[in-house]
Amino acid sequence: MIIYEGPSQINGAPIVAIVTGIKTPSKNRKTGPMAQLWILARDVSPVDAVKSGEDAAACGSCPLRGLLCYVNTGQAPGAIWRAYQSGSYDQTDPADVLPSKRVRRIRLGAYGDPAAVPRPILDSLIQGWDGHTGYTHQWQLRPDLMDLLMASTETAAQSRTAQADGWRTFSTDSRSPNSIECPADSYGVSCAKCGLCDGTRSGSVASIYITPHGPGASKF
Repeated sequence: MIIYEGPSQINGAPIVAIVTGIKTPSKNRKTGPMAQLWILARDVSPVDAVKSGEDAAACGSCPLRGLLCYVNTGQAPGAIWRAYQSGSYDQTDPADVLPSKRVRRIRLGAYGDPAAVPRPILDSLIQGWDGHTGYTHQWQLRPDLMDLLMASTETAAQSRTAQADGWRTFSTDSRSPNSIECPADSYGVSCAKCGLCDGTRSGSVASIYITPHGPGASKF
């Protein structure tokens, strides 16, 4: 379902935000059965957007764009963008996107940065769900999102800065302070069962670090 078409809150370029995986749960073993929010450049395929730099509309200044990204843009993002272009998805009020019996949590940003989507859209989307996860590399510019999202960091120094500003962090650096290893890595607990990566909403004081994964992991 399409929940947003309009200017990116990052750079103003057109994006589309699409939710999948409510009736047919994701087969991602790490996340478990979560609905997935995909944030894509509207008018160019994810693969071509990476090549041209137009992925900045969806991903902002993320330093992992391209070769280091954990997502293979030619797979799920590309398939979802093509389905969108062919008219396969209906436009829906985000407040009407509700959980199913098997899918109770939603992942904000299976691809793309949730900061690209207007905050009221995100607030409407997560109402009625048992919980959500979400991450942003725009934490230095968007302190208004710290209750909703984790600050994505790549170094312990970045984590210290973000935490000093009030964020909980999600880092690829195991030396990040005040952090525990992602329970999916340490205990095999899926994101759908864990739910710690929801900004400051969970009340947890711990931040999270994770071992780099996906197609770009070997390049870290």
